[in-house]
Amino acid sequence: MTTIAAAVLPTRLRELREAIGMFRTDLAKRAGIPYSELVALESGTRKAPVEPELVAKLASVLKVSPGSLFESGTVPVKPSKAELKKEAVQKEKMAQQEAKLLHGRPPERRAGVVIAIPIKSITLIGSWRHEGEMLIPANHDSEIVIE
Repeated sequence: MTTIAAAVLPTRLRELREAIGMFRTDLAKRAGIPYSELVALESGTRKAPVEPELVAKLASVLKVSPGSLFESGTVPVKPSKAELKKEAVQKEKMAQQEAKLLHGRPPERRAGVVIAIPIKSITLIGSWRHEGEMLIPANHDSEIVIE
């Protein structure tokens, strides 16, 4: 193992373990190694070279290739099933709230923004002019009263 690979292993091992939410004790137990050896690996204080068999065991438990233990970079964190379910529930609640706001009407879209505000009446006070589809105040005394 090269010096660069040895320098990457402690950080990478910890990143991969934390990305799947595993504790050191669990990883050590599943890999069949003493807890103290795993701590020495993750902290970079292990003096002896890392055997290929140990790398293979750790990679197997972490469900990665042995080579990925020596690649620098961040680990993409996959959301858990509980997080995905929570996100789906939140999206459904937002869709229900939007449907209540719209009272069955489709939302109006302007420049990527959804505007959905139920109102009873709009009163324009002062002078206004049309510019395309927009209503523009003609002077500074113009007001909009929304109920």
